[in-house]
Amino acid sequence: MYVMNVLVRHGSERQRRRVSAANRRRGSAPAIDGSDEPTTGTDTTQLKTTAVRRGDRYLINGQKVWISRVQHSDLMLLLARTTPIGEG
Repeated sequence: MYVMNVLVRHGSERQRRRVSAANRRRGSAPAIDGSDEPTTGTDTTQLKTTAVRRGDRYLINGQKVWISRVQHSDLMLLLARTTPIGEG
């Protein structure tokens, strides 16, 4: 639940309702750590997964290989880079 606090504190009302409902059912899974990516290790500042805005949605490109609790969760929070490493 600690990861979902990001949405609870900064998300829209709709996102807050979805987080609350998912955690009542089966919980949530974080996909945020650099160790989730096979080439990044534990340095989150070097994430390779990207999110590029396309209209009102994002196109995600990357690879995650280990996400704790994903098989037991109804909701996942994915951390992805929106600017290239070294920019922004």
